Amino acid sequence: MLVISDIKSFALPLDAYKAIGDQNLAIDRARNALVVECMARFGFQVQAPELTPIDFAQNQKRYGITDPERAAQFGYREPEIDQRQRPEEPELSLEAQAVIRGEGQKTSGGQQVPDGGCIGEAARELKEGGPSSADPEMVVSLEVEARKRAEKDSRVRKVFSDWSTCMKASGYEYSGPMNANDDPTFQTPVPSEREIGVAKADVECKRRTNLVNVWASVEAAYQQRLIERNQGALDQVKRSLRLQLTKAAQINQA
Repeated sequence: MLVISDIKSFALPLDAYKAIGDQNLAIDRARNALVVECMARFGFQVQAPELTPIDFAQNQKRYGITDPERAAQFGYREPEIDQRQRPEEPELSLEAQAVIRGEGQKTSGGQQVPDGGCIGEAARELKEGGPSSADPEMVVSLEVEARKRAEKDSRVRKVFSDWSTCMKASGYEYSGPMNANDDPTFQTPVPSEREIGVAKADVECKRRTNLVNVWASVEAAYQQRLIERNQGALDQVKRSLRLQLTKAAQINQA
């Protein structure tokens, strides 16, 4: 069984086949740089939105809240994400919008607008030279499948039941941790006293029942089985990802 000492650094098997954290940021920045170059060819001077990393790990709340200090301070909130300002999109004329998205007019300034606009061109350029059969959406599908199988697994159902019993002893009725996490009564501007109480009890009951280690171990096992069954296709996804990261590094350093 897995023993997760730091949820921020925890990775599941399928994480190796997708861009995470700084990798995703690097690809986004490179794609934006290519879009800016493409737009300049058509005579449009645009500035890429400023992208900043989020100080929140990929799997930090995959199994719900686990940090007692965060529970006591924020309840189930994620201020790193909730309070983050979205990058400002550049104001574009209708013609520029058609060029950047490839919707509407097919030519601009006597030039053919790329399929999917400059955004589509940038995405293709990052993947150019890689395996054409690579399908990153496959990783998402396999993740969903493994998650569903894990949640139906008897070992996970048992630890959910133990967690629910523990929560009931603290005065809270929930059948599973994500029911507490997604409680609609917590949709208030600031965490209520009850939300803080539930979150604190949630973290403690996870600790007492070893819920996170059990759930993560079962999910990781299902992911590994799916990887073995789809290894060839996933290898293509990884090759494509490595190529994109290499190109992104070159573009971002230019």
